Amino acid sequence: MNSLLLGIFLLLTSLTASAFVTQDSDNQISRFQPYGNNFMMYPQATKYRNGRDDVSLEGRYSFKYIIFDCQFYNGSSEEDKCTSKSQLFLSYTGEFDFYVDFFDKGRESGPVINRTSNPALHWLRKYDFEIMDNIKLITSDLSIQHRSDGQAVEVYERDSNGQLLTQIEYNNDPYSEYFDAISRGSDYLQLATGFVIGDERNKMSSCKKTYGCYEIDISAKAYLTHDDEINWGPLAGTDTKIHDYDILRIKYTNSYDVSGKKCWNDGGCSILEWMLPGKIDNVTWQVEYTAGHKGAETDSLDINFIFPFSLGSDSFKLPWFIGMHFGPMDRLSNYTESTSSIGVGLMFSY
Repeated sequence: MNSLLLGIFLLLTSLTASAFVTQDSDNQISRFQPYGNNFMMYPQATKYRNGRDDVSLEGRYSFKYIIFDCQFYNGSSEEDKCTSKSQLFLSYTGEFDFYVDFFDKGRESGPVINRTSNPALHWLRKYDFEIMDNIKLITSDLSIQHRSDGQAVEVYERDSNGQLLTQIEYNNDPYSEYFDAISRGSDYLQLATGFVIGDERNKMSSCKKTYGCYEIDISAKAYLTHDDEINWGPLAGTDTKIHDYDILRIKYTNSYDVSGKKCWNDGGCSILEWMLPGKIDNVTWQVEYTAGHKGAETDSLDINFIFPFSLGSDSFKLPWFIGMHFGPMDRLSNYTESTSSIGVGLMFSY
């Protein structure tokens, strides 16, 4: 499929090698940083493939390379200090499934199934703008993005009798692995805005330590191109498009302390503090709601509960998390298929 952002992907690839070592010598801010969630998870589907999917490890990697931020050009005098609120950067997010064939009881481990490849070019603007007493606008992010699954099977392929292979596969098995290999892709503009809400909004250093202070990110897409035809099953001939499922996203993030180090001394422990004093210092909730043109008819929900767990000392923590998904948009190749799943894994950055 032709992509408007092929050049972005090639540029991002060429910059990756140098990004690891590109730092400002004064403030040590790296140009190469995590962008979205980076994790490895073991999911268990409760509604897919007649009850469950084969055993797999689900992975996600997401990073960005900062092209421009005035922090990299900050001078030593007061006049030279950083004043620009803009940042230009490239991002890349990928997702994959690695199936595990335990004792010949599951799906073959090869090949690894690529689920999503998502390069993008962003212009981020930082704010400190009070909208209301309890709401502050902190960022806006305008981006042009390409999202595809890197697969090669086209939905219009037919057999020798002229029948669509997708419909044949669906009639034989609506949960066939064939649908994992269907090529999907789209190009779109996205506008995302970030808000901080809560009584502690003016103390950004303490916001992530307080339950009553949280972040809300709202993003909307305008599709430029899309390769997303559904020509099998009950949706065949309905002109279903990916914008019916994914136009608006609302993400809630709340991080707060649950440290139990003083729990036994001053009382008033929470349940987590009482059960695991000193082992979990903070927890994070992420709730992301996605909807398209058809609203609640095709919406989906993702929930992550993240709790870094100390092992012996504060210097080493296992970043455990529980991840859940409900609804469609779990797999780009078959984005209309509704799934419900829960899994446990390690969240390396978020």
